[in-house]
Formats: sequence, C-alpha cells, structure tokens
Amino acid sequence: EGEVADDLMQFMVWVDNPSGKLKGCKEGKYEWVEEKELKEFIQKPFQSKEQFFREIDLVNKYDGSLVLSEVEWEDVERENY
Repeated sequence: EGEVADDLMQFMVWVDNPSGKLKGCKEGKYEWVEEKELKEFIQKPFQSKEQFFREIDLVNKYDGSLVLSEVEWEDVERENY
C-alpha cells in the first residue's frame, strides 16, 4: 500500500576446512570451532540454543535453492527471529 517495509534477509556462507587466525573486535573473540563442539562452545546465542541448532540443521541440509517470500510480520512467530 505504498509503504516501505523492512527487508529482513540473512545470508549464510558455507566454508570447508577454514584455516588462519581470526581477528577479534569489540564484540569479542572469534575462534574456529568444529560443529561437533558447538553444543559446549555456544554459551550466549542471539536466539535460543534450539533455534540456533535448527539453523545449523538448515545449513547442513541446504540444497542450493533460493526461495524468497513475502509475509506479514504479524503472521511470523516471533520466537523464530
């Protein structure tokens, strides 16, 4: 209806066998962590741990397709964001 809405997009990048030294910043220290060690390593996820690991599962099952859809914010379960 002629109003600008927020575009909420999240990009995920797949990296195989990363190496090198990561540089930290004011947000904290960065480290390479093996997926099997994530449950013990992640202490303060941005969302719940359950949601974090659902997203990891989505990345692991990614088939290369890209689907964009438009939804009304009121129809989205807030816990997923």
